[in-house]
Amino acid sequence: MALSRPHLRAKPDLPPPSNRTLLQSWGALPPRTRLIISSGICVFALTGLMISDYLEKTALDVKLEKAQREHDLAASKNQ
Repeated sequence: MALSRPHLRAKPDLPPPSNRTLLQSWGALPPRTRLIISSGICVFALTGLMISDYLEKTALDVKLEKAQREHDLAASKNQ
């Protein structure tokens, strides 16, 4: 006995795929597929935020070290 899966069928009131808007196409996807795609986008965004924070911190540390060396060099020349 085959189970009916109405949530996996396209809605009958939707136009053919070539004439759908992006939102209509998104709504026609099964809920599990939408969840997987949304989760992937969130993981990608979180990874980008973490990488940018790391790069910002390391770049700032390098700039501070360079400024400190220049300050020390200028101070030693003035003595």
